[in-house]
Amino acid sequence: MPSRGLFFALGLGIGVWSLGSSAAVSPAELDFDRTFSEAGEPASLYFKARYGVPGAAHTLELWRLGQAHLLRKTGARIETYVTRSSKEPEFQMTVLDHQRHIASHVSRNSLYKVGSFIDWFDLAHGLRRPVGHYELVRATTPPDVTAPIEDCQWFELHTGTTTDRLCWSARYRIPLVIYSMARSAVVWSVEQVSTRPVSLARFRVDETGFVINNADRDIEQD
Repeated sequence: MPSRGLFFALGLGIGVWSLGSSAAVSPAELDFDRTFSEAGEPASLYFKARYGVPGAAHTLELWRLGQAHLLRKTGARIETYVTRSSKEPEFQMTVLDHQRHIASHVSRNSLYKVGSFIDWFDLAHGLRRPVGHYELVRATTPPDVTAPIEDCQWFELHTGTTTDRLCWSARYRIPLVIYSMARSAVVWSVEQVSTRPVSLARFRVDETGFVINNADRDIEQD
């Protein structure tokens, strides 16, 4: 059985905003994958964002190098390292829980086996593809929303249960702001962003002093 610590770490450390769970689209609407394409994104990227509901927000920092290396840092507790062969769907993930001193190793294949359908796009962009029917259209800026840090285009995404507006940066290929219509609040906001080159050394995992948790083995044996 996979450790409870792994899933707690993943839940806190991923920081992916899910735009509904309700992917089909009618011809009149925009297509999610074409509208929010990662094609042409910067070779290296760093950004810092706040996500979550007001009063219970988390800070996420993300470093990406090409299509093969990611580091996601949530507060001071969780670091998530992700590696893959360029543009291959399968990836390997290491989650360091600095509070519990546990290093958990898990693959995308193992996550799928336990119903955690996370892919590279989700991890690299802070935005999860909707599952099932959705409607995506161009939109205006929600009321009383502070201007994003860079130029971006507003869209509205509606599923069977939720409606959100997001301001997508064509330059950085990430949402700079996500606004929940139900909460009338910003639930994702990028505060810093840079395309300066990221060193490969940034993605080296230091597990000194950590207990190693092989989640792939635990899931396989479950």
